[in-house]
Amino acid sequence: MGTVPPNPPPGALFGTSYSPNESKTKRGQSPSGGTATTEVATMEIFRPEDVPAEQPANMPGVKIRWVIDKKRGAENFAMRVFEVDPGAATPLHDHWYEQEMYILEGRGVMVGDKGDNPVEPGNVLWVAPHERHQMKNTGKTTLRFICCVPQKKP
Repeated sequence: MGTVPPNPPPGALFGTSYSPNESKTKRGQSPSGGTATTEVATMEIFRPEDVPAEQPANMPGVKIRWVIDKKRGAENFAMRVFEVDPGAATPLHDHWYEQEMYILEGRGVMVGDKGDNPVEPGNVLWVAPHERHQMKNTGKTTLRFICCVPQKKP
């Protein structure tokens, strides 16, 4: 694993750096050799509750809010917020992509090929591609977690 130098050059960690008063248009060289100007996407700030929850038919007691996806302009990744009622669970499943999760509130168990692992607020989970997994709410309150996945196959 690489290390970050103690004083990295500007933009080394976060891409292009801009001064606060600089225009949000980005200038660069076009493929034909001329100057190209493109508008940089504008960020959005909102609450997950502002996004309608979906109730998948195969997941009773589970609601999903697609808070960031292609509808918001995200091309590569989607962020979902899951709300799992006490006693409910996602189905045991796997998929071609890796998945990242962050537990916001509630308690549960992540079921996987290597056993059951308790989860609580503040836990970070990484699920490998093709690894079977299931999230169960074993607590008395709603289990809420963020789940990030890619939007397209590489």
